[in-house]
Amino acid sequence: MDQESVSAAAMLWRALLTTAKLAGLMYVVMWAVWALVAALVAVTVIVTMPAVLMIRGLRWWRNRG
Repeated sequence: MDQESVSAAAMLWRALLTTAKLAGLMYVVMWAVWALVAALVAVTVIVTMPAVLMIRGLRWWRNRG
């Protein structure tokens, strides 16, 4: 192999490694965003459900008779 093909192969290998690193980074970012959204949904449900149930309970308590 001559020097040009060796350097071209090295450049191709570097490009593939960079692409793999970016793909791995995007995978990690995707999971981080998914986890953040899931946490926000969980917090929203945990915060709002007691209030909703309390309001429903108060309405039921007032209208029970």
